[in-house]
Amino acid sequence: MKQSKAKTTSTDQIQNRRHFLYAAGCAVALPAALPAAQSSTGDSYSHVFSLDGLDWLLSLDPDNNGRNRGWTKTPANNAKPVKVPWVIQDAFPNYHGVAWYWREFQAPARPQSDGRYLFRFHAVDYLGEVWVNGAHLGLHEGGEEPFVLDATAAIRPKQTNRIAVRVLNPTHEMIDGIRLEEVAVGRRDYPVPRDNAYNTGGITGSVELLLTPIVRVEDLYAVPDWKTGKILLRANLRNAGSKALRASVAFRCAPAAGSETIASAESEQYLRPGDNAVSFFVVS
Repeated sequence: MKQSKAKTTSTDQIQNRRHFLYAAGCAVALPAALPAAQSSTGDSYSHVFSLDGLDWLLSLDPDNNGRNRGWTKTPANNAKPVKVPWVIQDAFPNYHGVAWYWREFQAPARPQSDGRYLFRFHAVDYLGEVWVNGAHLGLHEGGEEPFVLDATAAIRPKQTNRIAVRVLNPTHEMIDGIRLEEVAVGRRDYPVPRDNAYNTGGITGSVELLLTPIVRVEDLYAVPDWKTGKILLRANLRNAGSKALRASVAFRCAPAAGSETIASAESEQYLRPGDNAVSFFVVS
Protein backbone atom coordinates (compact mmCIF):
# COMPACT_ATOMS: atom_id res chain seq x y z
CA MET A 1 0.00 0.00 0.00
CA LYS A 2 1.33 3.38 -0.97
CA GLN A 3 1.42 5.82 1.89
CA SER A 4 0.80 9.50 1.32
CA LYS A 5 3.40 11.87 2.62
CA ALA A 6 2.29 14.46 5.14
CA LYS A 7 2.90 18.00 4.04
CA THR A 8 5.29 19.78 6.36
CA THR A 9 5.81 23.45 6.97
CA SER A 10 9.14 24.72 8.17
CA THR A 11 9.54 27.02 11.15
CA ASP A 12 10.79 29.76 8.82
CA GLN A 13 7.68 29.40 6.63
CA ILE A 14 5.41 29.70 9.66
CA GLN A 15 7.26 32.74 10.95
CA ASN A 16 7.21 34.38 7.50
CA ARG A 17 3.49 33.71 7.18
CA ARG A 18 2.76 35.14 10.62
CA HIS A 19 4.91 38.17 9.92
CA PHE A 20 3.15 38.84 6.63
CA LEU A 21 -0.33 38.36 8.07
CA TYR A 22 0.55 40.73 10.89
CA ALA A 23 1.90 43.31 8.50
CA ALA A 24 -0.60 42.95 5.65
CA GLY A 25 -3.66 41.44 7.29
CA CYS A 26 -3.69 44.34 9.73
CA ALA A 27 -2.46 46.75 7.09
CA VAL A 28 -3.82 50.24 6.91
CA ALA A 29 -4.11 51.42 3.34
CA LEU A 30 -4.14 55.19 3.09
CA PRO A 31 -5.41 56.25 -0.32
CA ALA A 32 -5.62 59.80 -1.56
CA ALA A 33 -7.69 60.79 -4.55
CA LEU A 34 -7.89 64.33 -5.82
CA PRO A 35 -8.18 66.11 -9.13
CA ALA A 36 -4.75 66.19 -10.70
CA ALA A 37 -4.98 69.94 -11.29
CA GLN A 38 -5.27 70.43 -7.49
CA SER A 39 -2.65 67.89 -6.46
CA SER A 40 -0.07 70.51 -5.57
CA THR A 41 -2.37 73.11 -4.00
CA GLY A 42 -5.31 73.20 -1.65
CA ASP A 43 -6.44 70.87 1.14
CA SER A 44 -7.16 67.42 -0.29
CA TYR A 45 -8.05 65.62 2.95
CA SER A 46 -11.34 65.10 4.77
CA HIS A 47 -11.92 66.89 8.06
CA VAL A 48 -13.99 65.21 10.76
CA PHE A 49 -15.95 67.11 13.44
CA SER A 50 -17.63 65.13 16.20
CA LEU A 51 -21.18 66.05 17.18
CA ASP A 52 -21.21 63.71 20.17
CA GLY A 53 -21.94 65.00 23.63
CA LEU A 54 -24.61 66.62 25.78
CA ASP A 55 -25.69 69.34 23.32
CA TRP A 56 -28.61 67.35 21.93
CA LEU A 57 -32.32 67.72 22.67
CA LEU A 58 -34.85 64.87 22.68
CA SER A 59 -38.63 64.78 22.64
CA LEU A 60 -41.17 61.98 22.30
CA ASP A 61 -43.71 61.73 19.50
CA PRO A 62 -46.16 59.00 20.62
CA ASP A 63 -48.83 60.01 18.08
CA ASN A 64 -46.28 60.24 15.21
CA ASN A 65 -47.24 63.80 14.37
CA GLY A 66 -43.91 65.62 14.68
CA ARG A 67 -43.65 66.45 10.99
CA ASN A 68 -46.98 68.29 11.13
CA ARG A 69 -45.81 70.18 14.21
CA GLY A 70 -42.80 71.53 12.33
CA TRP A 71 -40.24 69.52 14.25
CA THR A 72 -38.14 69.09 11.10
CA LYS A 73 -37.13 72.74 11.65
CA THR A 74 -37.75 73.59 15.31
CA PRO A 75 -37.39 71.55 18.52
CA ALA A 76 -40.42 70.73 20.61
CA ASN A 77 -41.07 73.10 23.53
CA ASN A 78 -40.64 70.31 26.06
CA ALA A 79 -37.46 68.85 24.52
CA LYS A 80 -35.06 67.44 27.10
CA PRO A 81 -31.23 67.72 27.02
CA VAL A 82 -29.66 64.31 26.40
CA LYS A 83 -26.39 62.64 25.53
CA VAL A 84 -25.54 61.26 22.09
CA PRO A 85 -24.66 58.50 21.51
CA TRP A 86 -27.04 56.76 23.90
CA VAL A 87 -30.57 55.37 24.07
CA ILE A 88 -33.98 57.03 24.31
CA GLN A 89 -34.88 54.95 27.36
CA ASP A 90 -32.21 56.58 29.52
CA ALA A 91 -34.13 59.88 29.41
CA PHE A 92 -37.61 58.36 28.97
CA PRO A 93 -37.75 54.91 30.62
CA ASN A 94 -40.08 52.31 29.11
CA TYR A 95 -40.86 54.44 26.05
CA HIS A 96 -40.88 52.88 22.58
CA GLY A 97 -42.02 54.43 19.31
CA VAL A 98 -41.11 57.67 17.53
CA ALA A 99 -38.77 60.25 19.06
CA TRP A 100 -36.96 63.33 17.76
CA TYR A 101 -33.44 64.63 18.33
CA TRP A 102 -32.10 68.13 17.60
CA ARG A 103 -28.70 69.80 17.79
CA GLU A 104 -27.29 73.16 16.76
CA PHE A 105 -23.75 73.36 15.40
CA GLN A 106 -21.38 75.76 13.71
CA ALA A 107 -20.42 74.74 10.19
CA PRO A 108 -16.82 75.57 9.21
CA ALA A 109 -16.10 76.87 5.74
CA ARG A 110 -15.16 74.20 3.19
CA PRO A 111 -11.40 74.02 2.45
CA GLN A 112 -12.34 73.52 -1.21
CA SER A 113 -15.13 75.50 -2.86
CA ASP A 114 -16.46 72.35 -4.56
CA GLY A 115 -16.07 70.12 -1.50
CA ARG A 116 -18.92 68.41 0.31
CA TYR A 117 -20.57 68.50 3.74
CA LEU A 118 -21.49 64.99 4.88
CA PHE A 119 -23.10 63.58 8.00
CA ARG A 120 -21.89 60.18 9.14
CA PHE A 121 -24.07 58.28 11.60
CA HIS A 122 -22.38 55.26 13.13
CA ALA A 123 -25.72 53.77 14.27
CA VAL A 124 -29.35 54.87 14.59
CA ASP A 125 -31.60 52.20 16.05
CA TYR A 126 -33.79 51.38 14.24
CA LEU A 127 -35.02 53.83 11.59
CA GLY A 128 -33.39 57.25 11.23
CA GLU A 129 -34.61 60.19 9.14
CA VAL A 130 -32.56 63.38 8.95
CA TRP A 131 -33.14 67.08 8.18
CA VAL A 132 -30.73 70.02 8.26
CA ASN A 133 -32.18 73.53 8.49
CA GLY A 134 -35.52 72.02 7.49
CA ALA A 135 -34.14 70.36 4.32
CA HIS A 136 -34.69 66.62 4.10
CA LEU A 137 -31.43 64.66 3.68
CA GLY A 138 -32.70 61.08 3.66
CA LEU A 139 -33.49 58.09 5.85
CA HIS A 140 -31.86 54.81 6.79
CA GLU A 141 -33.34 51.57 8.09
CA GLY A 142 -31.18 49.23 10.16
CA GLY A 143 -29.85 49.79 13.64
CA GLU A 144 -26.37 48.30 13.50
CA GLU A 145 -24.50 49.81 10.55
CA PRO A 146 -23.24 53.30 9.70
CA PHE A 147 -24.65 55.51 6.96
CA VAL A 148 -23.68 58.80 5.32
CA LEU A 149 -25.91 61.60 4.01
CA ASP A 150 -24.87 64.56 1.86
CA ALA A 151 -25.85 67.89 3.44
CA THR A 152 -23.95 70.24 1.12
CA ALA A 153 -27.04 71.98 -0.27
CA ALA A 154 -28.53 72.50 3.19
CA ILE A 155 -25.50 73.67 5.22
CA ARG A 156 -24.92 77.37 5.89
CA PRO A 157 -21.14 77.83 6.12
CA LYS A 158 -19.80 79.89 9.06
CA GLN A 159 -23.30 80.03 10.58
CA THR A 160 -25.35 78.20 13.17
CA ASN A 161 -27.14 75.22 11.67
CA ARG A 162 -29.65 72.77 13.14
CA ILE A 163 -29.92 69.06 12.53
CA ALA A 164 -33.13 67.15 13.30
CA VAL A 165 -33.26 63.36 13.50
CA ARG A 166 -36.50 61.40 13.70
CA VAL A 167 -35.95 57.95 15.20
CA LEU A 168 -38.30 54.99 15.21
CA ASN A 169 -37.65 52.47 17.98
CA PRO A 170 -40.14 49.79 16.84
CA THR A 171 -43.02 48.62 19.00
CA HIS A 172 -45.37 45.64 18.79
CA GLU A 173 -47.78 47.95 16.92
CA MET A 174 -47.22 48.84 13.27
CA ILE A 175 -45.60 52.28 12.73
CA ASP A 176 -44.50 53.36 9.26
CA GLY A 177 -45.02 49.77 8.13
CA ILE A 178 -42.51 48.52 10.72
CA ARG A 179 -43.13 46.26 13.71
CA LEU A 180 -40.61 44.97 16.25
CA GLU A 181 -41.22 41.30 15.50
CA GLU A 182 -40.38 41.82 11.82
CA VAL A 183 -37.24 43.99 11.89
CA ALA A 184 -33.68 42.85 11.22
CA VAL A 185 -32.30 43.23 14.74
CA GLY A 186 -31.37 40.85 17.51
CA ARG A 187 -34.12 39.30 19.61
CA ARG A 188 -35.74 41.99 21.74
CA ASP A 189 -38.79 42.37 23.87
CA TYR A 190 -40.65 44.73 26.20
CA PRO A 191 -42.06 45.64 28.67
CA VAL A 192 -40.46 42.56 30.27
CA PRO A 193 -37.78 40.69 28.31
CA ARG A 194 -38.49 36.96 27.98
CA ASP A 195 -34.97 35.55 27.64
CA ASN A 196 -34.33 38.32 25.09
CA ALA A 197 -32.58 41.68 25.17
CA TYR A 198 -34.61 44.69 26.24
CA ASN A 199 -35.88 46.79 23.33
CA THR A 200 -33.86 50.02 23.29
CA GLY A 201 -33.27 52.53 20.50
CA GLY A 202 -32.10 56.00 19.59
CA ILE A 203 -28.94 57.54 18.15
CA THR A 204 -26.78 54.77 19.55
CA GLY A 205 -23.57 55.54 17.63
CA SER A 206 -21.42 58.60 17.10
CA VAL A 207 -22.44 61.43 14.77
CA GLU A 208 -19.85 63.29 12.70
CA LEU A 209 -19.79 66.19 10.27
CA LEU A 210 -17.33 65.54 7.45
CA LEU A 211 -15.80 68.15 5.17
CA THR A 212 -14.53 66.26 2.13
CA PRO A 213 -13.04 67.13 -1.25
CA ILE A 214 -15.19 66.65 -4.34
CA VAL A 215 -13.48 63.27 -4.92
CA ARG A 216 -13.30 61.02 -1.89
CA VAL A 217 -12.62 57.43 -0.90
CA GLU A 218 -16.04 55.96 -0.13
CA ASP A 219 -14.93 52.40 0.62
CA LEU A 220 -11.68 50.44 0.88
CA TYR A 221 -10.91 46.72 1.06
CA ALA A 222 -7.49 45.06 1.48
CA VAL A 223 -6.94 41.34 0.74
CA PRO A 224 -3.45 40.01 1.58
CA ASP A 225 -1.99 36.76 0.19
CA TRP A 226 0.80 35.50 2.45
CA LYS A 227 1.97 32.96 -0.14
CA THR A 228 2.83 35.54 -2.79
CA GLY A 229 3.34 38.64 -0.64
CA LYS A 230 0.77 40.49 -2.72
CA ILE A 231 -1.99 42.71 -1.32
CA LEU A 232 -5.08 43.32 -3.40
CA LEU A 233 -6.50 46.78 -2.76
CA ARG A 234 -10.00 47.64 -3.91
CA ALA A 235 -11.46 51.09 -3.48
CA ASN A 236 -14.66 52.89 -4.38
CA LEU A 237 -13.81 56.47 -5.35
CA ARG A 238 -16.80 58.79 -5.43
CA ASN A 239 -16.79 61.83 -7.69
CA ALA A 240 -19.47 64.13 -6.27
CA GLY A 241 -19.22 66.54 -9.19
CA SER A 242 -21.24 66.69 -12.38
CA LYS A 243 -18.35 66.05 -14.77
CA ALA A 244 -15.54 63.52 -15.10
CA LEU A 245 -12.21 64.33 -13.46
CA ARG A 246 -8.66 63.11 -13.90
CA ALA A 247 -7.34 62.13 -10.49
CA SER A 248 -4.09 61.02 -8.93
CA VAL A 249 -4.64 57.99 -6.67
CA ALA A 250 -2.01 56.81 -4.19
CA PHE A 251 -2.08 53.88 -1.75
CA ARG A 252 0.27 53.35 1.19
CA CYS A 253 0.24 50.16 3.27
CA ALA A 254 1.84 49.97 6.71
CA PRO A 255 1.71 47.60 9.71
CA ALA A 256 -0.96 48.34 12.28
CA ALA A 257 1.72 48.82 14.95
CA GLY A 258 3.98 51.07 12.93
CA SER A 259 4.15 53.77 10.31
CA GLU A 260 6.80 52.34 7.98
CA THR A 261 5.42 51.83 4.48
CA ILE A 262 5.69 48.20 3.35
CA ALA A 263 3.90 48.59 0.01
CA SER A 264 2.66 51.39 -2.20
CA ALA A 265 1.01 52.08 -5.54
CA GLU A 266 0.11 55.18 -7.52
CA SER A 267 -1.97 55.69 -10.63
CA GLU A 268 -3.75 58.31 -12.69
CA GLN A 269 -7.48 57.61 -12.97
CA TYR A 270 -10.31 59.07 -15.02
CA LEU A 271 -13.27 59.28 -12.63
CA ARG A 272 -16.78 59.69 -13.97
CA PRO A 273 -19.48 61.32 -11.79
CA GLY A 274 -20.65 58.92 -9.09
CA ASP A 275 -18.90 55.75 -7.96
CA ASN A 276 -15.72 54.43 -9.57
CA ALA A 277 -14.19 51.05 -8.66
CA VAL A 278 -10.39 50.82 -8.79
CA SER A 279 -8.09 47.88 -7.95
CA PHE A 280 -4.36 47.58 -7.33
CA PHE A 281 -1.93 44.77 -6.55
CA VAL A 282 0.96 45.81 -4.33
CA VAL A 283 3.83 43.61 -3.13
CA SER A 284 5.20 43.85 0.39
